[in-house]
Order: sequence, then C-alpha cells, then structure tokens
Amino acid sequence: MASNGASVQKIAASKSGIARPFNWADYKTTKPTRPEDPYSYLYGFGNEHQSELIPEALPVGQNSPQKCRYGLYAEQVTGSSFAASRATMRRAFLYRRRPSAVHEAYKKVAANPTLKANFLPTDKSLHTVPSQLSWKAFQIPSIDDGLIDFTQGLHTLGGSGHPNLREGIAYHIFTINSSMSSKAFVNVDGDFLIVPQDGHLDITTEFGHLYLQPSEICVIHRGIRFKVDIVQENSPAGARGYVIETWGAAWELPELGPLGGYGLANSRDFLFPTADIDTTTGPWTVITKKLDEYYACSQSHSPFDVVAWHGNYIPYKYDLTKFVAHNTVTVDHTDPSINTVLTAKSRDPDAPLCDFLVFGPRWDVAQNTFRPPYFHRNCASEFLAKIYGQPGGGRSEIFVPGGASYESGFTPHGNADARTMAAANMELKPMRVAEGQLTIMLESCRSLLFTDWALEGSGVILAQDIPADAWDLVPDRFGEDKEALEKLKALGKVGAGIFLGGNATRILCDWGLREKLEESTLELDRTRYLNMQGDEVNCTDYSDLRQQVGYPFWLLHRADLHGALLEKAQGLGIELIMGVSVKNYDWNKPAVLLDDGDIMPADVIVAADGYRSSARRNMLGNLSKPRFSGNSAFRALIPCAELAQLPQLSKFIRIEERTSFVWVGPGAHIVGYPIRKGEYFNIVLTQKAVQFALDDDKYVVNADPVGIIDLYKDWDPNLVKILRHLPPQNVLEWKLCDLDPLETWVFPGEKLCLMGDACHAMLPSAAQGAAMGIEDGVVFAELLAKAQSLSDIGPQLRVYHQLRAGRVRDILEQARADSQKWHAEKPNPGVSTLWSWKYDAKEAARKFPGV
Repeated sequence: MASNGASVQKIAASKSGIARPFNWADYKTTKPTRPEDPYSYLYGFGNEHQSELIPEALPVGQNSPQKCRYGLYAEQVTGSSFAASRATMRRAFLYRRRPSAVHEAYKKVAANPTLKANFLPTDKSLHTVPSQLSWKAFQIPSIDDGLIDFTQGLHTLGGSGHPNLREGIAYHIFTINSSMSSKAFVNVDGDFLIVPQDGHLDITTEFGHLYLQPSEICVIHRGIRFKVDIVQENSPAGARGYVIETWGAAWELPELGPLGGYGLANSRDFLFPTADIDTTTGPWTVITKKLDEYYACSQSHSPFDVVAWHGNYIPYKYDLTKFVAHNTVTVDHTDPSINTVLTAKSRDPDAPLCDFLVFGPRWDVAQNTFRPPYFHRNCASEFLAKIYGQPGGGRSEIFVPGGASYESGFTPHGNADARTMAAANMELKPMRVAEGQLTIMLESCRSLLFTDWALEGSGVILAQDIPADAWDLVPDRFGEDKEALEKLKALGKVGAGIFLGGNATRILCDWGLREKLEESTLELDRTRYLNMQGDEVNCTDYSDLRQQVGYPFWLLHRADLHGALLEKAQGLGIELIMGVSVKNYDWNKPAVLLDDGDIMPADVIVAADGYRSSARRNMLGNLSKPRFSGNSAFRALIPCAELAQLPQLSKFIRIEERTSFVWVGPGAHIVGYPIRKGEYFNIVLTQKAVQFALDDDKYVVNADPVGIIDLYKDWDPNLVKILRHLPPQNVLEWKLCDLDPLETWVFPGEKLCLMGDACHAMLPSAAQGAAMGIEDGVVFAELLAKAQSLSDIGPQLRVYHQLRAGRVRDILEQARADSQKWHAEKPNPGVSTLWSWKYDAKEAARKFPGV
C-alpha cells in the first residue's frame, strides 16, 4: 500500500540543515518518510511488489497479454538467470508507452576518466596500500568548474575484482553541481548502493521516484535506468556522497539469529517507489556504463514512461535512523557486525563480499568494561565515512563529514585520542553516545587496490599512515606507576575564566583535547580597550595572527581546562590521589612525606604546587617568598542571563562577537568576557590592594560587592551596571604576587624539580600564567622521554630549566611593565605579548641540544 499523509514532529536541524534524531521514533509520526519527501512508497524488503499509476493497467493472472491495456508494451527485466532458484530469482515486468529497445545506435562517448571497473592485479596503474588512509572532505565542484552531473561526477577510490568475473566491489565518490535533465544512466556492471552525505537528491527510476537525503541510502540494481537530480532548495552548493558498486552479489538483510524476528534493519522499513510515468517527448540520451567505458544512445521518448509494474527487482531506499541498534547490557563489546544494515555475500560463505554498517546515537551501559572500541587487527578491510557530526570519533581528529578513512585487512588500528584513553578511569554510568553523529562503515573480505585519483587526484588525501606522534597518548604503561597528589578532596568549579593564546592551544590540540574543550570554549577574535568613560581607545584584532599560528585563541573556565587535562592524564594511566597533603620532601631519595606520616618514594618528583609552593620554600627558604606587587584583583562570575535583561549591556555578552573588553584608568584596569558559551560573564578588577598589607601572609579574602561598586562609581556607567550584578557571595580579592627569577628549578640530587607558578609566578597582565605551565609540561615530557636510564634524569632536568628559564623571564618582565603601563596616569593599553603566542614549546624542546 502507498503511504498517506500524517503529521510529523519536527526534529531540530543542525547548521547544515540535516535533522539528527536519536532514532526515527523521535519524529512520532505514522508517515514513513521525512517532511521533505513528496513521494509515496511501498513497504517491505524482499517482497513481490506491484504498482500502477492508472487503475487496471496491470494484467491479472498473466504477464504478457496479447494486448496490454491502454496500448502499453510489456517488458521484462531480469537480474538473475532464468533458471535461478526461487530464493535468488530477481525480475520485474514493466508496462510502458514504448519499449526500451526503441532507440538509435549505441555510440562510444568520452568516458569518465576517474571511473574505473578493472581491479585485477595485472593493472599496473593501481596501488596496494597496507597502511591506514585518510581523506578530508571531497570537494563539491563550483559552477565555475562547469556543470557536472552524476555521470561526470563519479570518482573511483578503489576496488577489488572485475565485473566480468561476477565477483568484486568498487568504492566511488560522487561530487556534483548539476542535475541530469534529459539524460538517463544505466550501469550494466553491478548494483549501486548510493549514500548521500551533502545535498538532497530526487532520483527518477523506471519504477518511480526515490527522494534521498543525508542519513538515507538507496540501491539501484544492475541494468535499471535512472537519473539523479539535485533538489536545489535543499542543496544550494550541490551534492556529495558515496557509491558502493557490487558485482555478482545482491544486497541482503543479515540473518538475525538469536535476536529473533525483529531488530537491526527491519524489513518493513525499506521503501519502494510507486509507478509515476514521465510523459515528456523529445530528445533523450541514455548513458550506459560498461566496464571503464561510456556508451550513449538517443531516443525520442522518456526512458521513464512506465505506467505500471510488478516484480522484486525494484530499486529501494532506507532511512538509517530507523536502524534498531543492539549491544551488550552486561559487560564487554558486541562485535561491530551487530551494526550490519545490509550484506552482500561472496563465494566464501564465511566471508561476505561487503557488509554495510551504521553507527549512530545509542545507549552504552556496559559495566566493568573499557567502553571505546578496543585495538584490533581485522581480517576484513574497513572503509569509514561520516555522514554528519563533529570532526573526530574515527581513527583521528581529521575524520570529518564528507571525508573517509580506510584500513586494510590486518592493519593494526584503534582510537588514540585523549577521551578514549581516559575511558579506563571514567565513571561507568549509562550514557548516550554518538549524539548528533552518523557514520557508515564497509567491511569487506577483499583488500582494495587504489586509483591514482584516490591517492593524488582527489587533492584531499591526508596521509598514507597515522603520524608517529599520534600514538604519544598510548605509552608503555607496563611496570610504570605514575601518581599525582592533590590537596583538594574533590575537583569542583575551581577558579574562573582564563585566556589561552596559540602557544598553549597548539599543545592542547596536539594532545587531542580540541573537541573536548570546544564544547565549552569561546574563540577570541578581538580585544576592545575602553577608558574610564567607556569610550573605545584601542582595539586589537587577532585574525591575522591566528592565521599565522594556525591554532585558536580561547576564553574558557579554568575548571573546564582542569577536567580535560584530568581526562587526558587518566588516559595515560596517571592516578590522581585526592585529599593528600605533602608535608616535606627528601630530595636525595627522592620521596615525599605526607601529613599522615606516609612516605612515598619515586624516581622523579615534579612539584607544581603554585606560587606559595612548599617545595620551593623547602629548597630555598625565605629567598622563595613571592614579591607583592601592591595590587589585588577582584574576581567573579556573573550569569549572562542577568546582564541580558539590560539592552545596553548586550554588546558585552554577545558570544557571536567573540570579543573581550578591557577598561583602563589611572591605578586600575578591568577585564571582562563571556565564558562557557555565554553562560557567565567573567570579570577581573585590578587595583591597589584593599585588604592586604605589604608583609601579611594573607593571599585571598572575601570581598564586599558594595565596596567594589563604590571604588568604581565614577567609571563607565555600563561597567557600574555590570558590577551591580556581582554575586553577594563568592567574590574574592586576590593578592597579586610574582616571583623574581630563581637561580634553579632543580633540587639537589637532581630528581625533584619545580613547574608552573611554583617556579615562575607572574602578574596576570600578560595573560600567560596558565600557558607557561602548559609549556613547562610539554617541554618536561619531551626531555624526560629522551632519558635512557635513571642516570639521565638529572641532566635532562637541568636542560629543562635551561630551556625554560629565559622564556618565562622575558614574559614575567613584560607582565610587570604592562601592569605599570595600564595603570599610568595616561594609560597606554594593548597586548604587548603577541610575539609569545607564536611559540612552539614542543618543537623548541626537540631542537634544543639535549643530553
């Protein structure tokens, strides 16, 4: 039966316009298609279907009457031999205005040079690749490239076998900007499984229409004529997708076995077209694909002039969001075959020619289990493509929608990003995974041979292997015991907003933390400087610098950075021990003495215990006391929702502006910017200390918001309005201190060193304090990795201090100078440390003459 109209619950679409439901059931509709699809369909995979546009056009009780009703002609198309078993018989009868045989002579025409069918090893133009491959998004041609339709926009990546041997497979990409108009296409080599990734397609077949959009697939059988048109209103830039061509094997539903009668891709969810005649006359061209060649014939009637049909050799489509996913509800993983939508068999009953799999949103509830995919070597080759979703989640961060990745059989592979490696220590609670994402995978018993276009001509090949440093997150952990001691009993929302320039973000991105951090960060485009009256006196735009650096500039909450770093550390096998207080150090053993009397020995100890470092005090005594600047800082977070109630404050919280603000005046400056994607407005006010004396031991105290407002009552009225929203509690005044450069960061015995604010605390005017600690970490790691034995550790720690001391001294001095400049009688605001944002600490460590 054909579908009828029904209301459809609207699912929120992504920026690309693609709806991304958790499952089709989210639509809460009785209509089997999405709102954009204008057509009616028949239901059921493997069924005998029939359809007639005009009542009684189908003959009853026979296939080929002496005279067909309405003057139609009967025509059979077979997809299997006449003597095939009933289970494998594929055929259909069509009743049309004129037979397909009515056409002019075939003429060989210019072939698509990037389309290939011969994948026998004797073809020396093909390439074997034992390693992993990755492609960026394949480029959709612009109109300036000319009009490119489906016949011209097919490009072969690779394959195995040959159509004439009736066994094999080929993977193609299609990138098009034009419809086929009065042109039809027929592939006499094999079946096409078409997977659109970008753009909506209206596919006309001899049996009727199939409307196709991202997250849907369709199968066009061998020998069936069709044409592909772009739905312009939903595809302004053209269309892109994937085509899997199979030779000698039909796509089937996988057996369900113990799952029972339902699950995975259910038969009733496959949709088949209904008869819809094309009555146009005039010149038509039919392009026939035969091996690597194109042949064209002309005719004066439409190839789609079918009034009625019946049979089982019918094109069909399926919405991948209807897939009913299954997985473990106790422990361990179910093998990826549980995600098979369709399978094409080979001559080996135990090794399919190809399995077509889908990975979409689902629940993960496995207990006592490392939940991400385990590292493995699969006898099958694996081809992955992301239909939609954020970059990453495949073999690397460069796995993007519209691109692809490939692993040959038995090539070792697995994920190595920070979030994956942290899964060994994550809290195992039920969670939804792959939200807003859809990925397909093709598993084949065949190892592909690749074309020149795949490896060069496409222009988007990224690598023929994963860079060696991608595995830095997968260290040798056997016999290692890495522990981090933290005085706090629990990590909470410590601190407030911070800024990270390109020198820090390049390290975090290289560590695989970009996707995690971009969930909460705001990228900074510019800083606007205002005087006491609120007039703009300067503006620093970071666009050119960001392009030079190649990494983002972030505004974020310190707690979000802590969370990402903790996840990464746990993925590296580092155990975080909370609620532990270090009382003293023995730098000769080395070891730390805890408040409870326990002694923890180690091979090397890093003391990153802040600007009031007990480790530094233990080593240097009174010489290590921080230098008080005479200033203090009030820090607070204000909910942006409160500020949004006043229209005149909207410019300060608009996250799309990606702007930070700095007010400057004699003796004070104020920094403000939104964080957490606009949840809070972070504000820091720096002025002469209010509650601190020169020699007292207080470093942080509670502040009175009313007193703060009074201090700034004569400043910009908008600033005063913002200050009136300071929370009544949780506003703190911080004593601003820094450290004079230390003679050494390495303890006697050379097994214990300082890091971060413990050895180079600096004033916040340079906005580089956190970045310097991150740089310390990557330099320390690079140098320690060069140590071949315990005896090498001491010399490498000396190199660590030697490499870092000069850089942090320069920035520390600049921070002191900026603090005075910004608070001068005539302030001169601006960012004077832009040069520092280009620095590559990891590269510096690798090039620095080591031990």
